[in-house]
Amino acid sequence: MRANGSRQAARRPGSPTRRLFIVLPTLLALSCSLGGRNGANCALDGGEEAVRSELYFGLLRRSGAVVSTEEWQRFVDEVVAPRLPDGFTVVESYGQYLPAGGGSPIREPSRVLTVVYAGNGDKHRRLIEIVELYKQRFDQEAVFSIEQPVCARMR
Repeated sequence: MRANGSRQAARRPGSPTRRLFIVLPTLLALSCSLGGRNGANCALDGGEEAVRSELYFGLLRRSGAVVSTEEWQRFVDEVVAPRLPDGFTVVESYGQYLPAGGGSPIREPSRVLTVVYAGNGDKHRRLIEIVELYKQRFDQEAVFSIEQPVCARMR
């Protein structure tokens, strides 16, 4: 037996260290192939590189009043639709978060707006306008947003 047991363990078939050396590279390769689609792979699969943006609009004003269905629809008609004429999706949702200063969780109805677009600055600018107008109109501190690169296609 060697004085350094860890080297011996790494060479022993079936040892935890040896399994880690086999499993880890496999997992890394798999995660790169699933999550890291490059433009060439996307195009070969019939898609286009795009950006998926999600905006999470809380409907609870600072005063505690809720943005009504009619107010939300008017905002969509007057602000969102003119800025996103190519299309978007709105989903009714419910959210919960802890306020920055601590305290009890805040629970509120919300709307999630999703739009997929070619990664150009104009569409991003329009989304920022939508967020700022929502915050002003409905007395909101913030609108949560997510942006992700995606491979988009119609099937």
